[in-house]
Amino acid sequence: MDEGKLNVYMSNELPVGGFQFNLSGDAEIVDAYGGSSDEYDFTVSTSSTTVIGFSFSGDTIPVGEDVLVSVDFTGAPTDLCIDGII
Repeated sequence: MDEGKLNVYMSNELPVGGFQFNLSGDAEIVDAYGGSSDEYDFTVSTSSTTVIGFSFSGDTIPVGEDVLVSVDFTGAPTDLCIDGII
């Protein structure tokens, strides 16, 4: 299976205390890391289809525009879709 990396960008007008999204298509999430979520000490967890991030200490990602998280995946990159965004 092919391996790939997807940078998920976020543009937010309010501070963000957590996030969750699904990656659908013919792909399976392997890991998620880096970006603003790492910079602001968020804990990021994954399943094969879902990424979730939050801060145990109540920190937030401030207003701005940047890479939220990078997602490593296996599968076909032409089919990827981010959905179920919370």
